[in-house]
Amino acid sequence: MLLLVIESPWWTLLGRLHPLLLHFPIALATCAAVIALGRWILRRDEVSSPIVGFCLWTALITGMAAAWSGWTLAEALGDGSLTESLHRWFAISGLGVIATACVLRILKDRRGGRYVPASLIATVMAGATMATAGHFGGTMLWGKGWVLAPLLQAMGMSASDDEELADTESSVDEELVEAEPQAPQEPPWTAVAQVFDTNCSNCHGPDRQKSRLQLVPLPVAYGGRSDPPPIVAGHTDMSSLLGLISAHPDSDARMPPKGDMLSSEDVETVRSWIAAGCPSPPASTNAVAASKPPPLPPAPIATNAAAARAAIESRGGYVQYVSGDSGPLEVNLSHATPPADDTLLAQLAPLAASIIWLDLSESSVTDAGMEHLRGMLALETLRLDHTAVGDNGLAALAGLPDLRSINLYGTPVTDSCRESLASMESLRRCYLGQTAMTSEGINALRNARSDVRIVWSGAVPPEEPSSS
Repeated sequence: MLLLVIESPWWTLLGRLHPLLLHFPIALATCAAVIALGRWILRRDEVSSPIVGFCLWTALITGMAAAWSGWTLAEALGDGSLTESLHRWFAISGLGVIATACVLRILKDRRGGRYVPASLIATVMAGATMATAGHFGGTMLWGKGWVLAPLLQAMGMSASDDEELADTESSVDEELVEAEPQAPQEPPWTAVAQVFDTNCSNCHGPDRQKSRLQLVPLPVAYGGRSDPPPIVAGHTDMSSLLGLISAHPDSDARMPPKGDMLSSEDVETVRSWIAAGCPSPPASTNAVAASKPPPLPPAPIATNAAAARAAIESRGGYVQYVSGDSGPLEVNLSHATPPADDTLLAQLAPLAASIIWLDLSESSVTDAGMEHLRGMLALETLRLDHTAVGDNGLAALAGLPDLRSINLYGTPVTDSCRESLASMESLRRCYLGQTAMTSEGINALRNARSDVRIVWSGAVPPEEPSSS
């Protein structure tokens, strides 16, 4: 049976218990490892301890509860990042090692000392694995290098970054000052850029993009992986970011998650910016030209990765490695100017084999452009929400072997697309809200697949002629 996502507050509550539960298995497994190792070093002949046994068994029970709630939370709000995957699977592996350590302790107690070495090794491995899972969980929450950041700053190792940031801010200030005599009014993005930089840079800046949402710096801002995205240009009613920054201070869903909330003036600044279409500083032209960009002549098709990346970034697209300076790529064309079209998709050819995440939402791509995605054999996540891609375009994507998530929110797909969706062997999540699919089509897809999760808020069927 096809899984249907139901926005249940109780289900969400179970997931949000994860921060409460996760500390128990990490701390208890680590304590068990330290105590067992310490007893072995001191006595070398015996590692039996009721405290170690208590820690392991309690860690196993609470760890199972934490894993369940964490999995629920990740399915509902996860960003699918590499760090999230490492946190998840180190935790699952750690539970397996803890269970093994518990079994070995029982064997050791019943059958003698020959199980002592194995019990000790399993206990130490359990602590190390759970501590590693906790490390990746902390990285998700606080960002990479957060623990050592004060020490590194005290040693002056991050001075270059601070100087570079200061130079950037200084240059921006100088440009604004120089522009004042010619343009008394500030550009429409200045105020919102200051709000984001002051309140959001720690979680949604260049070094860390929680939920894959980057707001700082504004020219390369891109939307998160929720559907619909947290910022929908021109639609304040559809932009969930506004609800987050104006939430009650005690709410779990507030932004920022800690510290002072945004003032009412800052919230209104963000609201006005979204209502205006989310303007941002243009790359190489003035504000007037950016609001009405002239048609671009067809660019030559890129023949290498560097040329492809340059072509994408020249249009306001965004390309980044998932981790480090090489490997899988994430590409975002949702804020391209002019909007990304089939011609720009053709420029992706040299990068196609490395792309695992592609955002084409709010773009001008068509069914014909989907032919350029056939070579993206590593593609795992594809956003086509609010595009003109329909049933014929999906047929071109049916052969992508690793595609796990596809967002078709607000597209013209109909019940005819169910065969293409059903043939995507790796598909696990599909967003079909505000499409022309009917309940009959959803049920047919349910019968065809039993491992796909669908988000469907109801169809928008075409108007039928009146019977009168």
